[in-house]
Amino acid sequence: MSAALRQLIEDACWKIEKIFRQTGEILPMWHYVKADGHEIITPALSEDKNRGVAMIRALFALENAVRYVFIDEAWITVLANEKTLDEWLKSGRPVREHPKRREVVIISGEDVDGAMMMVMREIIRPKIGKPRLGPPEWDNCKQHEGRFVGLLPRRGATLQ
Repeated sequence: MSAALRQLIEDACWKIEKIFRQTGEILPMWHYVKADGHEIITPALSEDKNRGVAMIRALFALENAVRYVFIDEAWITVLANEKTLDEWLKSGRPVREHPKRREVVIISGEDVDGAMMMVMREIIRPKIGKPRLGPPEWDNCKQHEGRFVGLLPRRGATLQ
């Protein structure tokens, strides 16, 4: 486990709570640390997710980033039967319309040594009063995949 990555995620977890209390929303953003220790926060670089990921990957390489967190709101659903979710998605309906959905803020990160971690904070929207974030829920998943994974060159790896 990477103590530095865990600390970056924990720091982001509490900083976004302040932002959420003030604004009621979290816009997509990247917080990365360069090899020289400088920390930079940047908004998503494109509304198109594939283009944005390609751009951030290039930025991380140019900036010599060693760890990052990506922060964004998302809809999730956790079901006992994956087939049920697959059927839902094949119908063309988005997760945000699923009856067992949850609205969350996700903070996911990785470092150049290959450590990956993720925290979710549920967005609680009471009928009366301001929305708030629930407590951090660490994801114990051993395998992560998708377009937001593997954005940093690994130590000892060379770019081809």
